Amino acid sequence: MIKKQPIKKVITRLKGGLGNQMFIYATAYRLAQKNNATLLLDKKTGFDFDYKYKRTFNLEFLNISAETATNKDLLFPFFRIRRFIYRFLSFINTLTNKEFYFQNGLIFDHEFLNLKIKSDVLYFDGFGQGEEYFLDVKDHIKREFGFKYSKTIKNFAIKNLQKNSVAIHFRFFDSSNYDSPLNLKDDYYKMAISEICSKISNPVFYIFSDNLKFAKKRIKLIFTNQSYVLVDNLKKPNIPQIDFQLMSYCKHFIIANSSYSWWASWLGERKDSYVYVPGIMLNEQNITSWSFDKLIPERWNIL
Repeated sequence: MIKKQPIKKVITRLKGGLGNQMFIYATAYRLAQKNNATLLLDKKTGFDFDYKYKRTFNLEFLNISAETATNKDLLFPFFRIRRFIYRFLSFINTLTNKEFYFQNGLIFDHEFLNLKIKSDVLYFDGFGQGEEYFLDVKDHIKREFGFKYSKTIKNFAIKNLQKNSVAIHFRFFDSSNYDSPLNLKDDYYKMAISEICSKISNPVFYIFSDNLKFAKKRIKLIFTNQSYVLVDNLKKPNIPQIDFQLMSYCKHFIIANSSYSWWASWLGERKDSYVYVPGIMLNEQNITSWSFDKLIPERWNIL
C-alpha cells in the first residue's frame, strides 16, 4: 500500500482591522498556493490581547475559501509557551514538522516570494502589505474577496452611483483630535479633487468616513462647487463592510492612509480608473499601513 504524503499546512495569524486582515490573508493564500498547502486561519491569537482597539475577525462577508485553524493547530493550551519552545527548536534545526516565518520591519520581504515550505506546518506571522506579495495570483485573490451578500448593496450602487463616481475616504486615526499628525491634511484632498476635476467631466464625490463629525468639517474646508454625497444612508447600524462594498463600486478613488480604502480601490479599479494616494511616510514609532515599502502600486498617482 502506498502511504499518502501528509498535506502541508500554512497557518496564518490574522490581526488588525479589515484592510490588514485582507493583506495577511492574500499573502498567506499565495504562499499556500505556491507550496500546494492548505491555508488555515488563526482567528484567535491575534485578537485576544487587542485591548486597545478590540478588533475581531472581519472577513466573514467575503467568499474566502480558507478554513479555521483548530485549537490543536494553534497549539492550545498554553500556546505562547509551546510556540516559543517550537520556535526555538525550529531555529536550531531539531524540529522537523513545524516551522515559523515572521516578517519584521517595513522593507519589502523579497525572500518571502520564493519561500519553500520544508515542514508539515508553517506558521506565518506578518502583514504582507503590498500587491507584489500576491500579484501573480491576482485573479484568485479577487475571487476570494468577492462579496457574499452583495445583491442589495450592488443594486443600491447601480441606482445611486453616478457614471463618474469618485470615492473619497476620510480616515481619522484620532477621534478626539482633528489635527492629529496621523490624520491626512486638507491640502492632500484639495490637490486630489483638483486633479480629478481636470481629467473627468462632472465628477460626483462619494464621501466615506469613520468619523462623520470630522468629515463634515473637512467637507466645508475642501469642497467649493463640486458635487458630493455623504454616504451614510445604508448604515443602520454602522457596518464598515457596507461602506467598503459601496466604495469598491465607484469608478475613481481618492484614498486615505488606510489599508481599508487601499483594498476598496484595488478591488474596484478598472483600466480607466484614476486612483490618488497620499505620498506620506510615517516612522516605525508611528506605524500605520502607510509605512510599508512597495505598498503603493506604480500605476497609482501619489500626491
